[in-house]
Amino acid sequence: MRLSLLRNPLFYGWTITALICLGIAILGLGYSCDQKSLDCSNRFQQFIDSDPNEMGDALAGIAGTLAFLWIIVTVLLQSQELSAQRDELVEQRNELRLSREEAAKSNQSLAFQRFENTFFSLLEAYNSIVSSIDLQSPVRGDGPARITTGRDCFGVFYRRLQTKYHQYMSNSDALGHAYFLFWRDNNHELGHY
Repeated sequence: MRLSLLRNPLFYGWTITALICLGIAILGLGYSCDQKSLDCSNRFQQFIDSDPNEMGDALAGIAGTLAFLWIIVTVLLQSQELSAQRDELVEQRNELRLSREEAAKSNQSLAFQRFENTFFSLLEAYNSIVSSIDLQSPVRGDGPARITTGRDCFGVFYRRLQTKYHQYMSNSDALGHAYFLFWRDNNHELGHY
């Protein structure tokens, strides 16, 4: 409290105003003697008995001094207010910067979560498609048909493509022809790919 009081220009303004008024009162209560008439009277009485022009000059000097003092106090108060506003603006700017940084981090986190959700959804769809593949081998003789499911089907597909390729190796576009025939026979199982 005391430290803030000493930094307050109003404190100094009122203190100096009180000192000026006290000084005027002390000077006014003093006595002055006219050397010609040897008449002594207090200065307030001399002030009251003086011409209006002299009275106005004395009051103008006092009022001018006080006005100048309070202009200085006003400038100091405005300076403090501007400094406080500047500090507040800097603080708000820092808070805004921190808030932007937090928003950017939050956006990055949300983008990463969206990516993860999309990636794992696609992975789940892929695993679902792979697990839904089932192949029946043609029945040979009187034995039961062999059923291959899930990831094991890719080995069967590879062998089928390899067989088609070896059948048409003499052809200049053996791989293209083998793939076309392979796709025609297996597209119902591999259409998702």
